[in-house]
Amino acid sequence: MQQPEGTNITEPRVSAPSLQGKIEAALMTLACQGDPGLKTKLFLMHPSRDIEKQNCLKFATVVLSRTITASLQALPPQHFETISKELAEYLASEFESP
Repeated sequence: MQQPEGTNITEPRVSAPSLQGKIEAALMTLACQGDPGLKTKLFLMHPSRDIEKQNCLKFATVVLSRTITASLQALPPQHFETISKELAEYLASEFESP
């Protein structure tokens, strides 16, 4: 796509995000169904400049999946049972918050 003559449209520059920043951008990306805004997409995908909607959604899922998996590994085993029970109760309650 050509830019109109005399304009200089550039993407905003973002610095390398922390892990917390990537997680926040991933959550926002999923909450906004892949369209959280340009800066959030650039933050999530840094250093890549590929900010296609589907790629952002896929990467947001990877970021959260790996982060949650690592977090769960740090939990004592009894917490797994509690979480599993709460999730089953939530499904059985037809999605009413506990």
